[in-house]
Amino acid sequence: MMGLFYEDAFMTVLNMSVTASYVTLAVLAARFFLRKAPKLFSYALWSIVLFRLICPVSFSSGFSLLGLIGSYQVDNTFSAQYIPRKIGLMAVPQVNTGIDSVNAGINAALPAATPYASINPMQVWISLAGLIWLAGMVVLLGYAILSYQRLVSRISTATWVEDNIYETDLIQTPFVCGFIKPRIYLPLRITGREREYILRHEQIHIKRLDYLIKPIAYFALVIHWFNPLIWLCFSLFSKDMEMSCDERVVETAETGEVVNYSSSLLALAAQKKMPSPTPLAFGESNVKARIKNILSYRKPPYWALSVSLIAVLILAVLLASNPMNEPQTSSPQSAASLYNVEYLLNNKTSYVGNNSKVGALLNEMPLPEGITRGNFVLSTDNPPYGLTSYYELEDDSLQVSEDQFLRNSILLFALIDNLDQVTHTGFWHNKLLSSTPFQFSYTRADAERVVGGDVRQFAKDPESLEELIEVVKLLGSDTTQAQATLKGLELYPLSERTMVISPIAALRHLTDR
Repeated sequence: MMGLFYEDAFMTVLNMSVTASYVTLAVLAARFFLRKAPKLFSYALWSIVLFRLICPVSFSSGFSLLGLIGSYQVDNTFSAQYIPRKIGLMAVPQVNTGIDSVNAGINAALPAATPYASINPMQVWISLAGLIWLAGMVVLLGYAILSYQRLVSRISTATWVEDNIYETDLIQTPFVCGFIKPRIYLPLRITGREREYILRHEQIHIKRLDYLIKPIAYFALVIHWFNPLIWLCFSLFSKDMEMSCDERVVETAETGEVVNYSSSLLALAAQKKMPSPTPLAFGESNVKARIKNILSYRKPPYWALSVSLIAVLILAVLLASNPMNEPQTSSPQSAASLYNVEYLLNNKTSYVGNNSKVGALLNEMPLPEGITRGNFVLSTDNPPYGLTSYYELEDDSLQVSEDQFLRNSILLFALIDNLDQVTHTGFWHNKLLSSTPFQFSYTRADAERVVGGDVRQFAKDPESLEELIEVVKLLGSDTTQAQATLKGLELYPLSERTMVISPIAALRHLTDR
């Protein structure tokens, strides 16, 4: 009833992917300005993107560059929220990417809830998209595992040379393979100085743990396969990784050896090109760009290295952190600010069976902190006509207060003409727990006792609805204050104002339950 696990996971990944996309754009810009610096710094920048791709939470900072994105919000799990986790249950689905033009295009295409339908179209689309996402991951993981097994089978007859170096005539490019004890595999034709340079390059990969970093990066690509920017990231990440190794070889080479090293790469490129056997191994790729980079590389002075390092570290903090949410302020004189009065009135309906408008009203009702709204069920076959709304606790140790649910119920009775009963049912975050953490049920008679008459008359205009909101905010508060405030509110015309005093007893009864 709270939704399938893969749907929740898919929504989390979608939000992570949007954040990673913004970080990727920033890294691409920084990479451009660092194009004259050693590729090691560009390679290091991709770790920020990798962090955003695999870690759904982060710390908050007032200096985060992501704060430049409009309406960037972080939920109580420290995760960015561009796409509501419960968007499938919204009557009018809305996303907020921080870019108005993008929001307008996406929101216009999202299907709204269909009145009287048992399920929102958006729920169907999310479920289908989640299944496609899972299928894509299975295909990419299957490809990686199968190709790795084929590679291991191909090099199983390789001849040991020394240390962790092996040779075989069944490969055309050298590479590193293995996760626990990585080995270097060389084609038989590589000899002499050429062999020395290639070995040095592959040994740097092992020393830097690239043989572990690349599989992790590929795993992130598998999770976010639907995002074309992440494919670009993986390609540039692999390119920067290889070039940074080349530069390290050049730095340790003697004068005149740079050309020889370039010749070694050119000799490999001149052979019949063989597709990379697996995305998890290191082959010689981007040879033309690498040779150009090797021949133009000059080790920068110490001060330039220091400036580049400081710039990368600062950028890492700015991009890895979430911006701090704006503090939420509330006025003790006005509870109407918690509700969008105009929106509520626009979704007022005569029939509880209007799925679209009832869903819109529910989504506008504020909830206690630590509770998220799930789906809802409408009982429209026979009176009493009812509405049951389901919720999930984000923390199973949370103590739930009834007050806000009572306030929301009274407003629902005012805005849905033939609604007879409202039930709020909670579910534990841990699905293994039985029973329910809370269940609150109210009837229209309860609402009428609070206001002393038909609650629907408060939904005639914005001013009347704001008055009702001012009344319901008193539920659960100090009774003396409630009594004084109720006497001061002009809830009815002067000829009917004697009715104002009668709700006090009912108010005490309901708030002391």
